[in-house]
Amino acid sequence: MEQPPVIRLIDSDVRPLAETMARAFLQGPNFVYTQPDEARRRQTLPAMFSCFIRIGQQVGTVYTTDERNGAAIWAAPGRHAGFIDSWRAGFLALPLRLRFSAVVRLGQLGTHLSSKRRALMPEPHWYLMALAVDPYQQGKGLGSHLIRPVLTQADRAGQACYLETFVRQNLHFYEKHGFQTLGKCTLPNGGPTYWTMKRLST
Repeated sequence: MEQPPVIRLIDSDVRPLAETMARAFLQGPNFVYTQPDEARRRQTLPAMFSCFIRIGQQVGTVYTTDERNGAAIWAAPGRHAGFIDSWRAGFLALPLRLRFSAVVRLGQLGTHLSSKRRALMPEPHWYLMALAVDPYQQGKGLGSHLIRPVLTQADRAGQACYLETFVRQNLHFYEKHGFQTLGKCTLPNGGPTYWTMKRLST
């Protein structure tokens, strides 16, 4: 099936894409853990993904389509979001939108994942922060289309890639693209289970 052209998101109008990502991740275990109330989660996820997209633009790259029906957000090798990046992305304003419990859990989740990634991937690597496809477009190959540009770039440069997924069914998808499972982990204090995956250049 022919796919729409994949483009780098370079403009500042991130809201349409954030809304697509919010629909895709509405039932994601990590976001359900952060905000168990679905109505509240539906209301606040677009703002959260607006921040994620802006972070991706600052420390890596964001691939999408003209229709904004999916996105792959990558952090480039050696790039990490610092305080200034977070401030520019709008993360410091998120506590005004989220409940205190959601802010605490979001912080714990981010800290845990960052620590695990540093331990498993000490070498420079591309980090797939998020891959999302609009629920109405899933199963048509768009996800593969969105991650292909960076995978190709990583292969040319001899660079590794890394990701986490909170959905077991995603493992086969990523394995088809050369990722191998490093391990299965569970967030402490009743958090969700996730899998870490690594891809070496081919």
